[in-house]
Amino acid sequence: MTTNRPSGLNAASLTIADVVIEEVYSQSERGKVKVPVMYFRETKKGLILTPTNQDKLSALFGDDVTACLGQRIIIEPHTMNVAGQTRTVARIVGKAPPPAGGLPPKPASTEQPASDQPTTS
Repeated sequence: MTTNRPSGLNAASLTIADVVIEEVYSQSERGKVKVPVMYFRETKKGLILTPTNQDKLSALFGDDVTACLGQRIIIEPHTMNVAGQTRTVARIVGKAPPPAGGLPPKPASTEQPASDQPTTS
């Protein structure tokens, strides 16, 4: 497995609004599994927290998930080769500075339309 940052995709600074446990379809499990999904104030799209991203969050904010709520993080796209297939995934890379001009945007609704699925990474 190799990783690198794909060209044409940019990093994003986002404010953590919520972390919830949701059921999503897992190809490896061939069925639904419960996973932590992170939501942000700036978008309605969720980010499934892979073990890699969970470890990074713990390193940044500790083991109490409530400590990350309201905090800003930087997410970058990374390309990975896994089992011969190239995938672009989102990786939490660090804390983000406060937004220019003061307070972060108001929270977006974390309710998802039926056709919207969280992003995997």
